[in-house]
Amino acid sequence: MDYKKTLPTLIVILLYIPLTFMAVNVFFTQDFDNFYDDCFLPGRAVPQILEENPEKEILEKCNEEERTKFENEKKTYNGYKYLFIVSLALVTILASILIKNNEPIVLGLFLGAVITTFISTLRYLDTRSKLGFVVLLGIFILTLYFLNKNSSYWKK
Repeated sequence: MDYKKTLPTLIVILLYIPLTFMAVNVFFTQDFDNFYDDCFLPGRAVPQILEENPEKEILEKCNEEERTKFENEKKTYNGYKYLFIVSLALVTILASILIKNNEPIVLGLFLGAVITTFISTLRYLDTRSKLGFVVLLGIFILTLYFLNKNSSYWKK
């Protein structure tokens, strides 16, 4: 492959992927890295719980409920992040189909979107986003269309 075509393609790929993930971090700023036990007994500071204390069961149940709520909120939030990434990739693949006469840029956009989709799918697989799956299916269909449309480029 000619370096005059390969270099612009690599530049577009190497800029597209971090651009997409940076956009996610800019637009989705909520922090779900840590879970803090929020439960306490009404009217008291957080007590030292002894093993034989009956209040311990109440606090443990409350903390488990809070943890479940936290995990569900985190999963939903990550689902929105995933949907954002794959939607951006879908738009990029559509753009790469519509751009004419600039193979290195078209190929860079296409490969950048495909690689980003793959990485984000691995990263956010546990979100089980139904809408994300529909968009991913659209990306797959458009990828097949793109590869078929540009089959002469791959045969060079």
